[in-house]
Amino acid sequence: WTFPHWKNPQISPPCKNDVDQNETDADNAIAAVQSDVNQNEADADAAIALKENAANKSDDVNLADATNTKFPTELAVKTYVDGQIAATADDDITGASIDGSSVLKIDEGTSSVTVDLSALEESADITAVQNDVDQNETDADNAILAETNRATAAETTIQNDVDQNEADADAAIALKEDYRKQIRRRKPCGCNQYQVPNGTRRKNLCGRTNHSNR
Repeated sequence: WTFPHWKNPQISPPCKNDVDQNETDADNAIAAVQSDVNQNEADADAAIALKENAANKSDDVNLADATNTKFPTELAVKTYVDGQIAATADDDITGASIDGSSVLKIDEGTSSVTVDLSALEESADITAVQNDVDQNETDADNAILAETNRATAAETTIQNDVDQNEADADAAIALKEDYRKQIRRRKPCGCNQYQVPNGTRRKNLCGRTNHSNR
């Protein structure tokens, strides 16, 4: 051919476009399938890498090996658990203790069980509450003592005032004149004059002012 094939009257351009599109679709489909194949292969490789090796299967009913490689069979696990239950079924609690770290130990014959109770330990909170109670009690005692001292001082002051008033009253009573003990004397004017026995003061009853002081 010396001319492009689309110029061949037997092959029209629309047919060529369909052929090209089909080829593109086929290439895309093949690429998608290949991607799925690659992903499946990667997943299979990862699964194979994670699978347990049959050589590591253990039927040891005592589970005695300290290993993270071997894995026990179902029967081995069942036999071990049944044996542990049978060994402890009849044990009674023979003792219990708790240490300074709040770990409770319960003894059952030859075996024991420990329980960590540190998360439930509230001694710090209890101590804080007790300290608060003690402080309130101290404050109350101090307040009562202060009020007692104040009241005692006030009562003492009042009693002192009462005692002083009583003493002043007694002194005043002791100094007052007792007219029943005065000596009646008659003056030349004919009136009566009362004279205190010690002769220091006189009282005229007639109202005159020319009396002698004798």
